[in-house]
Amino acid sequence: MVIDISLPMKLVFSILKFTPYVVSTLYNYWKRPKLKLSVSTTNIEFFTANGQKQLPSFLSITIENLEPVELHFDLNKANLNGESLGYIIQQNIFFARTNEATKNEVKLSTENSLLNLFRENWATSKFMKIPAHETLSIPLYPKGMSDTIYFRSMENPKIFFPKNKFIVSLGINSNLYQYSVSRFELVKRLVNTLVHS
Repeated sequence: MVIDISLPMKLVFSILKFTPYVVSTLYNYWKRPKLKLSVSTTNIEFFTANGQKQLPSFLSITIENLEPVELHFDLNKANLNGESLGYIIQQNIFFARTNEATKNEVKLSTENSLLNLFRENWATSKFMKIPAHETLSIPLYPKGMSDTIYFRSMENPKIFFPKNKFIVSLGINSNLYQYSVSRFELVKRLVNTLVHS
């Protein structure tokens, strides 16, 4: 009697192939600091050269620190679904108008700590502290960003069910971790933002 072991062997190889993904994903999940990420709308105050206030709304990823301690973020390592945070900030026309070289008639200023950190340290390291139970909102600027950022699939994600997720990679306390928000929720908000802009 000949026993066909091809099917069990295929099963074993399939499990072994899948194991590194499961291990790395579980490691990322258990080791990463506790954060709550959500899709939101954020208003940011800007001021013209003569002091007039502008209050544009931005589709945003909001990060809430659920840890009992302050966390240190390396913003040079942050990326959203494969695009660097620096690139995303740079696409924002309101941010571009805060540049020192901007003409006075269109120049803006803001007290937003994230945007000012990028403006003042564009070519250098950028670190930000988020105190315990505080939040940081990352404004997106859909008009200046490629549509592919919202729909692309990441290579080697450390998130379960990545096809349904918009992946956010964050450098925290000298380590790199992955988080996510619902791709459906983000796209729904994106469409709503573009319709009402």
